[in-house]
Amino acid sequence: MISNFFNTTSIYESNENILLFWQKKIFKWLFILILCIGVVPYLVSCKYAVDTGEWYRVVFYSMIYGLGIAITFIERIPFKYRVWAGLTGFYAMGVFSLVSTGFLGSTRAYLICFCLLCVIFSGLRFGLTAIVLNVLTLSIYAVFIHKAMVNPPLPGSVPPPMGTIVVIGTFTFICSVL
Repeated sequence: MISNFFNTTSIYESNENILLFWQKKIFKWLFILILCIGVVPYLVSCKYAVDTGEWYRVVFYSMIYGLGIAITFIERIPFKYRVWAGLTGFYAMGVFSLVSTGFLGSTRAYLICFCLLCVIFSGLRFGLTAIVLNVLTLSIYAVFIHKAMVNPPLPGSVPPPMGTIVVIGTFTFICSVL
C-alpha cells in the first residue's frame, strides 16, 4: 500500500478495504445532506399533518427523521445495520407515500432512491432484489386498487389497468438503467 511505501499510517482501518472506507464516507455525508435539506420539508409536512388532523403522519415522519439522525451520528452501530436501516427508511417512505397518495406524489422517487442506495451500499445483487421488491410492492398495490380491496387515496390518481402496467413497466426500466 502507498502509506507503507512512504512509512506513514494509513487513513484506512486495518480491517477494511478502500471500497468500504468510501462507502462509509459517502453514507455519512449523504445522510448529513439529507438531514439538512430535509428539515424544512419535515417541519412543513408535520405542520400540514397537524392542521389536517392526521397525527399518524407526524408520528411516521418523526420516526423516519429520528432514524436518519440515529444512523448518521451513532457510529457505534455497525455500518451494515446503519445501511440497512437507511435503506429501510427509504422503502418505508415509498410505501407510506404509495398508501397515502397513490401513484402520484413522491412514491416512485423514494423507491428509486431505495434501489440506487441498495446498489451503492450493498452491491448489485441487493440492487436487483430492491427492483424486484419495488415491482412487487407496486403490483400488489395496483391489484388491491383495481380489485376494489383498497380505496384509492385520490380517486383520479389511479390509471386504468393497462396504464398501471405502463407505469410499473416504465418505473422498472428506469430503476434498471440507473
